[in-house]
Amino acid sequence: MKTKYKVEVSLKGYIIGELTKFKENERHLSELKKNIVDETSSSDNLGIAKTNKVSSIVESKIIKIESDKDIEILEKKVKAIKRAYERLKSHEYEIADSIFNQGHTQIYCKMHPPYVEKDAYYNVKNKMIYYTAIEFELMGEKK
Repeated sequence: MKTKYKVEVSLKGYIIGELTKFKENERHLSELKKNIVDETSSSDNLGIAKTNKVSSIVESKIIKIESDKDIEILEKKVKAIKRAYERLKSHEYEIADSIFNQGHTQIYCKMHPPYVEKDAYYNVKNKMIYYTAIEFELMGEKK
């Protein structure tokens, strides 16, 4: 029996947008963290004794990363989408990647390897949207 993966229409558009921006968000998150790590700080600016300079600089950078709201939000989204992808079988992962990361349409997927049929395309698309909604805690999982 085929399972129906239904998500409210009002949530579906939001989730599709997040799935489409996933790789971009992953890169942006990495850049934000890298920028904080690469910032040069002097012990004078931090008001730190010279002996604790290295550990205090590292500590301040960790605090900055953990307290940055943009990083926190992006990190939650990226982790949730990764968990949703992990729920898929390997062949479904390839189809979902083709749909959301490469932007391929159903017609394209049908005409190019691995030649995905229409039902499989929409089943995987809806399954990924459903799993993402669950991981975003926008809805509960149906048993």
